[in-house]
Amino acid sequence: MLESYELHAVHATSRAKTTQLVFGRDALLNVSFKADWQHIKERQQKLITQNNKRENATQIPHQHNVGDIMTVDTGKQRKHCHDPNLGPCWIAQVCDDGAVQLVKVADDNGKAVYETWNIRNVNPHSEDLITPVL
Repeated sequence: MLESYELHAVHATSRAKTTQLVFGRDALLNVSFKADWQHIKERQQKLITQNNKRENATQIPHQHNVGDIMTVDTGKQRKHCHDPNLGPCWIAQVCDDGAVQLVKVADDNGKAVYETWNIRNVNPHSEDLITPVL
């Protein structure tokens, strides 16, 4: 059953059967097949570009600046109505790869703690606080 499926399945990008691409011949008919690899590569790149445009159309742009006040969604479930967010934290550095370095004053020793978080886990803080000197 699987063999017959593979013989008749036509690839969406190359528009050719797998056996035609591998062996250069049709599996059912005794006919040679010449694959146009340049056309296949161009079609594949066109489909990739279309897919990227469709995915990028739904993304929300994130504009973060140094000194912005943020909270971090830690994803931890906490008991008794505690806030699952870590913060407030201040942005110390914005990276090009979708990460931000946040600084927060630690409770026990008073020194600054720097942590790097992905921008998907960072949300703007709602209260107006005094920004620290970075």
